[in-house]
Amino acid sequence: MKKLLIGLAICLIIAGWQKPAKAEINLSEQLKKIPAINQSILFNITDSELDYASSITFMQLLNKAVSVDVGWSPKTQLLGLVSFKLIEVGKWITFPILDKVVIEPLIWYGFDRIEDLKEFGEGNLGVGIKILSVKF
Repeated sequence: MKKLLIGLAICLIIAGWQKPAKAEINLSEQLKKIPAINQSILFNITDSELDYASSITFMQLLNKAVSVDVGWSPKTQLLGLVSFKLIEVGKWITFPILDKVVIEPLIWYGFDRIEDLKEFGEGNLGVGIKILSVKF
């Protein structure tokens, strides 16, 4: 027991001679690392219904022309979305709101329910648009 107390005292003395560590956190740099939450409007081909979804970009491919997102919607619990920035939609279609909104077309696949992360429910698929930014 004496050896343990002597060893602990020596460790505390050595630790006291060192300078305390300082943590510098740059809040703006940390906020830039948080991925943006994207909002999407979905059309379910199986049920012929409209839905909305929230997703986070998982990865971007082909010089950021294709992005793979993982998300959630109220009717379909788990979604995988693939959006394409291969064309600028505003250059090909003249629609008044496209001057104010930047969108990407997408294809999605999702599962209706997930039970204990072992069984996935019925799968759904569809098309939609991902809203990147709104300029008002």
